[in-house]
Amino acid sequence: QTVDSFGLKCLDVHGSDAPGVKIGSGDASARKKYIHMLENRIGFCSVMGGDAVVVHPPREISGLDRSMQVLESVRPLCEELGVVLAIENCLPADTRIIAQYFERFPPEFIGFCFDSGHANLNKDTDELMMFDGRLRALHLHDNKGVDDDHQPPYYGTVDWPRVLRWLDESGYAKPINFEITHRPKYFEGQPEEYLDWAVSSITDALSWDS
Repeated sequence: QTVDSFGLKCLDVHGSDAPGVKIGSGDASARKKYIHMLENRIGFCSVMGGDAVVVHPPREISGLDRSMQVLESVRPLCEELGVVLAIENCLPADTRIIAQYFERFPPEFIGFCFDSGHANLNKDTDELMMFDGRLRALHLHDNKGVDDDHQPPYYGTVDWPRVLRWLDESGYAKPINFEITHRPKYFEGQPEEYLDWAVSSITDALSWDS
């Protein structure tokens, strides 16, 4: 009711983990805790009217099989509530991991969250763009290819016309989502000034085809 009263709508929700409690944790009790946290996020997303929960894959390929077991355990709940898990690209090995998820699970259960900043850091944008048929969430932000800066378009080296053209051609229907953060090391002005700059940068980026 609070969200509705402000005219807002929940589109998707980010999953959560904790130190030592990850999707690919080697400890069974840690994975059980992770499953509990993920089920909570799935339920929250459904109640709020969203359609996807963003999930980070295991940090190492060795955790792939364990993460598959976690996904299988929450699959009935996702299918019952109509919530997709959107796997986010975070590290260089994630392209292989995400591809294996897609081979095993249907798009009604496992989708893709494209993170433009991580793709720019890992230099795997081309490979990730092949997953456009599974695209269910976006984390768009810019960096200079060195650090995960989470800044507005044209701050760094992300090819925004290419990314936005790809999104347009993919048929992605949800509003474009930017995951940007005010950090004094990147912007010395006040938060209000940063907001003005961010909005102006986003507006310029979204006018790529005009």
